[in-house]
Amino acid sequence: MKAWHFVGETLRNGDPIPRDGEKLIFTGDPILCDKGLHAALQPFDALRYAPGNVLCLVEVGGIIIHGNDKLVVTERTIICRMDAEEALWFFARMQALSVAHLWDIPDVVLEYLMTGNEDIRASASASASAWESASASAWARKGFNEMVYGCFSEWMDDWPTVNHINQQEDNEMSEELQQIPQVIEPAPSKPVCRRCGRPLRNPLSVVNGMGPVCWRKHRATPVDA
Repeated sequence: MKAWHFVGETLRNGDPIPRDGEKLIFTGDPILCDKGLHAALQPFDALRYAPGNVLCLVEVGGIIIHGNDKLVVTERTIICRMDAEEALWFFARMQALSVAHLWDIPDVVLEYLMTGNEDIRASASASASAWESASASAWARKGFNEMVYGCFSEWMDDWPTVNHINQQEDNEMSEELQQIPQVIEPAPSKPVCRRCGRPLRNPLSVVNGMGPVCWRKHRATPVDA
């Protein structure tokens, strides 16, 4: 069975991270959240317990005990790995942009989310307000999993459960979203730039409310100046 696992500098018990293809074996009785070798069936679930930024696609075996969002096993082998730090920062910014229209977002926050400029991250963080909802969480889970599948596509051709898992998540997300009161008005079918009035097609431009040219002009000279 294939699963996902994040690692840090060492394993949680202090042992070095094994090489790709090296099987780890736990000789005791595995207990969820207590002892054994842990992993998750979905990347987003593995992220919840990440001690570091390195994401591993693993093969698990032996005794397998399933929990709600993770599993513990007696055998785990890293198939391949990637340093996901840049991808995690990008994904976090895209998720924040997806709800930017729900609040009066400060310019410095919007600029950081659009550009990823590290020089203004501290200022953006100080200016931002916390905002979270069940719907945002549901979309984040699906989006993160799909991004990871794309990164590991070379090793996932023989994993027939991926499409099934995606469909299962779509169904779960649909049920979850149906239980959330709709407080957001649907976006217009043809979004336009709020500066020049031209149609917007790029998703980031739609969220920002301006195309890239108008955005640069807006940053140089405020629209209402």
